[in-house]
Amino acid sequence: MIAKDTSKVEDDGDCLKQAGKIKEAIDFYQQAIELAPNNDRYYFKLGKLLQEQGQITNASIYFRQSIQLKPEYSWSHYALGDIFTQQGKLKEAVDCYKRTIELNPDFSWSYYKLGRILQEKYNLETAKVFYEKAIELEPDYDWARQFLADVLTKLEEYRLALDCYHQSIALNSDYLKTYEALGKILRNRDPDVLIKDIQKLQTNSRIEQACIKVYLGQALQNHNQHQKAIQNYEKAIEIEPYFELPYELIRKSHGSPETIDNYQRFIVLCHPRTGSNFLGSLLLSHPQIRAFGEMFSEDNELHWLYSGYKSRRIIELREENPIYFIDKLIYRQTFPSFVKAVGFKLFYFQLKNRQHVIWQYLKKLKNLKIIHLTRKNMLHTYVSHKLATISNQWKLIKEEKNSSRFSLSEPIVIDYEECLATFKLVRYWETQYGNFFDLSTQQYCNVNYEDLVGKTEQVTNKLQEFIGVDRQPLTFSTIKQGLTPMKEMVANYDQLKRKFQNSCWVEFFDE
Repeated sequence: MIAKDTSKVEDDGDCLKQAGKIKEAIDFYQQAIELAPNNDRYYFKLGKLLQEQGQITNASIYFRQSIQLKPEYSWSHYALGDIFTQQGKLKEAVDCYKRTIELNPDFSWSYYKLGRILQEKYNLETAKVFYEKAIELEPDYDWARQFLADVLTKLEEYRLALDCYHQSIALNSDYLKTYEALGKILRNRDPDVLIKDIQKLQTNSRIEQACIKVYLGQALQNHNQHQKAIQNYEKAIEIEPYFELPYELIRKSHGSPETIDNYQRFIVLCHPRTGSNFLGSLLLSHPQIRAFGEMFSEDNELHWLYSGYKSRRIIELREENPIYFIDKLIYRQTFPSFVKAVGFKLFYFQLKNRQHVIWQYLKKLKNLKIIHLTRKNMLHTYVSHKLATISNQWKLIKEEKNSSRFSLSEPIVIDYEECLATFKLVRYWETQYGNFFDLSTQQYCNVNYEDLVGKTEQVTNKLQEFIGVDRQPLTFSTIKQGLTPMKEMVANYDQLKRKFQNSCWVEFFDE
């Protein structure tokens, strides 16, 4: 039954969509429109669903109806502009984006989209104005910087283009196309003038300092000063060891293979608060391992754990084409030759369910190794998650000056039913995902938190052998957060213990 409350209807429709029930979501909004034909939001939501399914003609009908009911709703005009762009109706698209700007002058994407259309029409000066406005509104908008740099290059404003490319790379140093475009400037200008321009660029971070050395190296190499070029690439690596590009340029300079992809792929499969940050910190300390964090978190962030990987564009790519995101960014072909293992962290509940395309893709990925991390005491996991949610401290880093353990003002009260349901759910996930992958082509290594903490050297030696890297002592940068006895943290600890007394979960109450 469809609720009368508009926000509740939208929540229900969004839940169906997020659960992958697209047909049901479409039917749901069609019924909602029949019951409330004057609600513009229902038309807009249905239009977005159809647009995402590639039904752009039908989508445009609902966007028009949304606009007719509420002409001041800017998102409907913007969405219709995207439809016109897809259909090649650029004049109509321009009108829609301009109308969006009239209604919402602070929306940077409208300016960016106008810039793209005008750039295609070779109206470069006007495109430049729109890109600059998009960047003014959203300084971290690296797509807009990328295309502004392209426009400036075509306008032969090389000094400004160089600065713009540099800022784009600083925002997203993993985007190799930016370097390719930048190469045009580096190749076609007088080296003395170019070097002076490069040296004027701002360097507010290590990655930007490393970029400067890369530019200088490319400028020198393009003018046959190969040894000096390599020296600059090596300086870039000294400044930022995890910056991939200088390794690739050195390989090319020596005539080595352009791609290195013969490393071991792995994932760390687990539930939150089972020691995954501690394990990740240990793996990060090994120079032959690239241990990325949560690549599919639901907070619209990418937890790369390395410099130079942050970009909204990459987040959008992850949403639009998650398999390409894994193949070309996580398990890509441009790692330094000394890298022998590459992996990332994946929680059971991420990607919604085991039928998600990524779960199925990983299941079929040959020679993938799975580090299955669990925690014997689920009560500790549960309480740790509660405290992290209260404090918003999910990990503490030794070197960070402001890192301090959360001090609990008063013990927390745990709901028995919620606690029991969590125990059952985590055990279900552990069993289901513990048997999910193909054991004929993939290998598991089961690790529990208690052993990882109590027998760190023994466990990490086993893991290094498992993923095929040279054995060495591993160090960690995180600080253990929970040092207070469980009885002091949980106000109703004894009461809970009595309720769980005759169950299989009583072993968790060991204090």
